[in-house]
Amino acid sequence: MGGDYTRFTFKAAKNYSGVLKQQGRVALDSDWNELSDIAVRKWRSETFDIIGQCVVPNTTPDAFAVTPTGLGDFRYRYRPGVR
Repeated sequence: MGGDYTRFTFKAAKNYSGVLKQQGRVALDSDWNELSDIAVRKWRSETFDIIGQCVVPNTTPDAFAVTPTGLGDFRYRYRPGVR
């Protein structure tokens, strides 16, 4: 999205984990932009660590369906998805 931004200061290689506001200093939008970029990168990294590259495509949403066998029963039935 286009906009009137001052600068983009985020550098992933620096591995920063946050941005601190200093008392008596002018708040710049570049600080807010960098904090936002850090949060997005952290969220994406966590998601990739949890899910990995194994995701179910939209064409077969029930490809790995897991359904309970009955009410109060702790066994599960695994079946291939059917379209």
